[in-house]
Amino acid sequence: MRRWSERTYIVLSDIFGVLFIFLLLAAGLFWLYLRPIFLLSSIDVNVIGNKDVITAPMLAQNLQGKVVGNYFTVDIAQIMESLKEFPWVKEVSVSRKWPNRLNITITLHKPIAVWGTQELLAEDGTIFVANQAVVEGVEKLPDIYGPRSDRMEIYKTYREAEKVCSSKGFEVVSLKRSDFSGWTFVFKRPEGKPIRIIFKGSEDGKALVARLTRMLEELPKITEHLGGVQPTEIDARYDKAIAVAKPKQDNEEVAQEVVEKKDGR
Repeated sequence: MRRWSERTYIVLSDIFGVLFIFLLLAAGLFWLYLRPIFLLSSIDVNVIGNKDVITAPMLAQNLQGKVVGNYFTVDIAQIMESLKEFPWVKEVSVSRKWPNRLNITITLHKPIAVWGTQELLAEDGTIFVANQAVVEGVEKLPDIYGPRSDRMEIYKTYREAEKVCSSKGFEVVSLKRSDFSGWTFVFKRPEGKPIRIIFKGSEDGKALVARLTRMLEELPKITEHLGGVQPTEIDARYDKAIAVAKPKQDNEEVAQEVVEKKDGR
């Protein structure tokens, strides 16, 4: 039988020595890993945006059963996905803080308009379902609706129309766009009744604002033509005329008149 050389014994001794040290280190790390000091003791949450839309009880309920383990084993990805279930949430960041804490930063959508009946439009173009009564700031949000692909154009057109109306003492109620019926614009005096104007759907936002400006300039003449009665609806989808609806009088049908346009208006 061939005997191992002295060099072989030295090599094997070195290998086993390294393995022994490695096992000691692994055992030490595992012992450290199990220490109670690393059990999660608190979560620091920072909400950027309207803090009224996500409360502490809501967060606690959402995270129940998901924040498990310790500093090393907690599933950060699962926590992030869970928090993104809130419709108001735009971005979520979760990080560990030595030795037993978590930092969570939640960035919320900033709504810029009410979209339809159950949704809000955020400044980045996101449309999300949310409680419209809980919005950031005290300013009333624009009421708009239409094809989703046109949402930012509709919002921009609303803001431009709002400037025109404000300069003439009116306030905007809503602006909606339909592929079938066109643009429907509603405005009123602060203490008056709403007036609805319908424009062609083929007009872009710039053309609509220009036509609205001319229509507001003609409104006193239209009111005078109706005997001093302010119209309730103006259909401006025709090329050479407009259809005007007068308010209902005692048990009467809504009267309509066609007013010819002059100079192409």
